[in-house]
Amino acid sequence: MTLRPDLNGLRMQQYGDPRVYLVDQGQKRWIPSPAVMGFLFRTWTYHYDLAEVTHWDSVILDLDVNQIDDGPQLPNDSILFMADDSPKVFLRDTLGGNYVKRWITSPDAMDRFQFDWGKINHWNIPLSAVGYPDGPNINWP
Repeated sequence: MTLRPDLNGLRMQQYGDPRVYLVDQGQKRWIPSPAVMGFLFRTWTYHYDLAEVTHWDSVILDLDVNQIDDGPQLPNDSILFMADDSPKVFLRDTLGGNYVKRWITSPDAMDRFQFDWGKINHWNIPLSAVGYPDGPNINWP
């Protein structure tokens, strides 16, 4: 197994396996449901092809996904959000079982991770009132 930070932001699926992963911090993180795909990402249409292999738009089908180190699964309630007094966009994630806010540091990072600008939740509270500690930033490159 190996860390693959060069693949950060890509969604990948092992041939023949229905699970889809986001590569984040060099690890593959299971995206646990279509709902989570819908909360975060731009494209997530599910397809069946003639060989009965299923796949998602914008997901890379690969034979070597199982060679990437496992990371924690994305939470079922992952969302993108902004506070009303800050231009920063955050991913609500978990670290050690507790919520953290992870700053998505640039439009390039948003695009690399295929996060959907239209799915950002706008919270009518100041950032200082969010109550989540900082997690690792989401950067690209």
